[in-house]
Amino acid sequence: MHKKMAELVMDIVREPIENLGYEVVEVNCNTQNTNETHLTIYIFSFNGITLDDCVKVNDLVGPLLDEVDISNGKSYVLNISSPGLDRQIVTDDDYRRNINEVVDVKVAQKGLKGNFFTGKIISYSKNAFNLELLRNGKTIEIYRDNVTSLLKHIKFK
Repeated sequence: MHKKMAELVMDIVREPIENLGYEVVEVNCNTQNTNETHLTIYIFSFNGITLDDCVKVNDLVGPLLDEVDISNGKSYVLNISSPGLDRQIVTDDDYRRNINEVVDVKVAQKGLKGNFFTGKIISYSKNAFNLELLRNGKTIEIYRDNVTSLLKHIKFK
């Protein structure tokens, strides 16, 4: 039910949200300790996401979802959010959004010297991506199936 609802919401909101200049990253539906469904739409912009952006998207999609009665008359909570810094990089769109961004990657891949790397994603394909290492500027190829964790690098000052 929740997966089907998320897919339907994506179909309804993707184009209107893109027309505002944002990208829909993911739609997530779940029920938390109540009978109330929590519907979260994650949006992305290369300029970042502010509270004003979330309000703007909420004001746009709330009436669209109510119009089609997305929850079949049941109550639900609509949340609009950025993907957050702790979101794993998994899909092709995630890789595209993170080209030339610094990431931390943990791998279980034979032939590499180590299993944790920090570098810039410089290209990707369906099966692998190339990472320019920060420590020495060398480029290594990492197979996506061997990645155990891939996150945007957070640098604390």
